[in-house]
Amino acid sequence: QVRHLVNTGEEIPREIHIEIENVINSSTPKLARNSIARSSKLLNWCQRQTEGYRNVGVKDLTMSWKSGLALCALIHRYRPDLDFDSLDERDQERNNQLAFDVAEKEFGICPCMTGKEMSSVVEPDKLSMVMYLSQFYEMFKDTVPPGNQNLSPEERAALIATTKSPISFFSKLGQSIAISRKRNPK
Repeated sequence: QVRHLVNTGEEIPREIHIEIENVINSSTPKLARNSIARSSKLLNWCQRQTEGYRNVGVKDLTMSWKSGLALCALIHRYRPDLDFDSLDERDQERNNQLAFDVAEKEFGICPCMTGKEMSSVVEPDKLSMVMYLSQFYEMFKDTVPPGNQNLSPEERAALIATTKSPISFFSKLGQSIAISRKRNPK
C-alpha cells in the first residue's frame, strides 16, 4: 500500500506521476505569483513612502535597508519629530538601532534584529525584512502622513472609504491627533 511512497528504483506508474504534476503545477505557481505580487506591492509602497529622502533609494527589500536610512525615512514620514537630517549614512548600527527602538516604542512593531546585527550581516534576510516592513504597511497603508493634512474633502473621503473598518479608522485618527498634539503643545 505504501510502495509508491518509497523510492525503490522502479518507475512511477503514469497515473501517480500525472497526479503529482497536477498538484505541483496547479498550486505552486499560484502561491508564487501571490507572493511575488505581495512583495512587489510592499516594495512599491516603501518606495513611495521614502521618496525624496537624502541618500535613500529603495530598490529591493534587503540591501536598500542595510544603512538604516530607509527605515528611518519610513518612520520619519509618520513621525516627523525623528531628526532624519542628523543621521550619518556610515553609522549603520546607530541608524538601525534608532529605527528599531522608535518603531517598537511608538508603533509597537518589534524589531527583527538589533542595529548591530543589521549592520554586521552581508545582506539582510529577505523574509525577515518583508515581515518587518509588512507591519509598517499594515499600520500605515490607509493613513495620511502628518504634513499632508491639507487634503481636499474628496481626498479625505477617499482615504476614509479605503479604510478597512471604523475601528481601524478611529485608531489611526487617534494616532494622528496624538502626533499633532506632541508637535503643538498648548
